[in-house]
Amino acid sequence: MKNYLVLLFALTFYTAFGQDNFVNKKLYKINLLAPSIESELGLTNKTTLDFKLGTGLSINGGTGRETDWSFFPFAEVQYRYFYNLEKRAAKNKRTANNSGNYLALSTSIESGKSMIGNANYAEKYFAGIGPIWGMQRSYKSGFSLNLSGGLGLGFSDLSSAEFMTTINFSLGWVIGK
Repeated sequence: MKNYLVLLFALTFYTAFGQDNFVNKKLYKINLLAPSIESELGLTNKTTLDFKLGTGLSINGGTGRETDWSFFPFAEVQYRYFYNLEKRAAKNKRTANNSGNYLALSTSIESGKSMIGNANYAEKYFAGIGPIWGMQRSYKSGFSLNLSGGLGLGFSDLSSAEFMTTINFSLGWVIGK
């Protein structure tokens, strides 16, 4: 067991420090579809910590029931691992501003009361955590696109947990260099 832990530590150290640095150390964005601001900080050569604050659209529906929608204020944090940056660079595809595919652990919290719409999920707040897959592209013009999705657990006032699906689509601009 100890040998496996040493091997795991060595591989993690090599992955974190043994290659060229591909991700940006600091990246700031403004998103338009669901207005938000975002800050992505490079931790290692392939990992970032992404912070997002803004408003989000929630849709809740299904077969045989009414579909509810609402805009909620939210905060989200993601630990992202970009896994295809070398392949993109080898094919002369853009990797600037963290343009690549990623796996992430996402945590979010949003108000239980909607700002606009007819869905109130909780008395005080709604929180979620789970793994997601995503792709992020930033173009020379500064235009930014992010598409991600996954499954996780949602908590309503910590009273009970339920499975949830997360889908995120963001359009915006990178701010600064």
